[in-house]
Amino acid sequence: MRASKQLSGIFSWLSRKSRIYTSNTTLPASLTSALQKPPNPVKTPPSLNIIKPNQIDQKVVIMTSHKDPLVWIDCEMTGLDYDNDQIIEIFCLITNGDLELAHDEGWGTVVHQSQQRMDAMDEWCRNTHGKSGLTSAVVKSTVTAEQAAEELLAYIQKHIPEPGVAVLAGNSVHADRAFLRREPYKKVLDHLHYRILDVSSIKEAAKRWNPDVLRKAPRKKGLHEARQDIIESIAEARYYKEVLFQSNSTVSKSKDEFNYPNEVVN
Repeated sequence: MRASKQLSGIFSWLSRKSRIYTSNTTLPASLTSALQKPPNPVKTPPSLNIIKPNQIDQKVVIMTSHKDPLVWIDCEMTGLDYDNDQIIEIFCLITNGDLELAHDEGWGTVVHQSQQRMDAMDEWCRNTHGKSGLTSAVVKSTVTAEQAAEELLAYIQKHIPEPGVAVLAGNSVHADRAFLRREPYKKVLDHLHYRILDVSSIKEAAKRWNPDVLRKAPRKKGLHEARQDIIESIAEARYYKEVLFQSNSTVSKSKDEFNYPNEVVN
């Protein structure tokens, strides 16, 4: 009974927040060209502005722990078998905690695999990666997994030199993390914090507790191209940030009302 009351309180608070913000939020103008236009667009909030290229061309943006940096990574693989399938494309963007980009271009590469290995993919992967042109690019690529890992780590360290500070982020990023745990990519994860920020988890929570939020969420193209996918992940995170996580918001209920029975609050 108490747990039910707690969930009811959370749902009530999220519902009030969505009524306040969903009608006043849209994607940043800098990303709309990469995404399908959301319904009923309105003026972009100033807080969504990203760093422009002319602001970064002459210097490297360094992010320290107080910036709460996020390393956004999307990988395309030959399948989802963590033990046997391989990463064939990686793209990475870095933002601070407010989701402002450190570098507009990001970093990405296509990792070589043989034609025989690509032909051994399941039907979904053969169709998807064949249609996007990734299969052909993978076979033609001369980049090894070792080179990809070294370059990815160098890119992250260029912007976030301090280890254990940046959090890995993305959609269902636990899957990407599982592949990055293997050699030669493990050194990349060793530089990051052990926690992750999974945008898909926020979406699943909204789906269950406040489905109205999803109606105006950014529409995805579903191309399964690493660069496009991670751009869309950041756009989706920006939407949820503006709709659900306003820094000036207040919770009317006491924090004790959100605890499980007998939970100790420090």
